[in-house]
Amino acid sequence: MVGPGGRTVVDGVVWVNTSGAWLSPVAPYDRRVLVDASLYVAVTSGSVNVRLAAQGRVRLVRCDSSDTQSYALTATAVIPAGVSPSITVGLIGAGQSGGAAKLTPSGLFNDLTVTAFPVTMA
Repeated sequence: MVGPGGRTVVDGVVWVNTSGAWLSPVAPYDRRVLVDASLYVAVTSGSVNVRLAAQGRVRLVRCDSSDTQSYALTATAVIPAGVSPSITVGLIGAGQSGGAAKLTPSGLFNDLTVTAFPVTMA
C-alpha cells in the first residue's frame, strides 16, 4: 500500500501517530479525547480496513475492492494522568487475503484531529 507522500505502508503499519507529537505527551490529570479521522482511500485490490485506535479502543471501516472514496471515523477515549497518548490511524488488510490501497497525499482529504479535555486531577 502507498501512503501520503508516496511512502510504503506495510500491512498493519500506521502512517499517523500522535504519541507525543503535538498532544502534550504526559499530563498530571486524566484527559478525555475526541478523535476525528478522515482518509481518501482508493482500493486497488482485495479489501482493507481504515483503523482508528485511541488508547486501545479500536474503530474500523471496511473498504472493498474498487472503492474510491472518503471515509471518516470518530472515537472517544480517556488518557489517564501520567500516561502518554496513543492515537493512530491507518490502513490494515481485511479478511483472509487482505488487500492493497492508495491514499491521496493531500492533507485536505487525510486528516487526524484530536481535542483533549481535562477530566480529573491526579
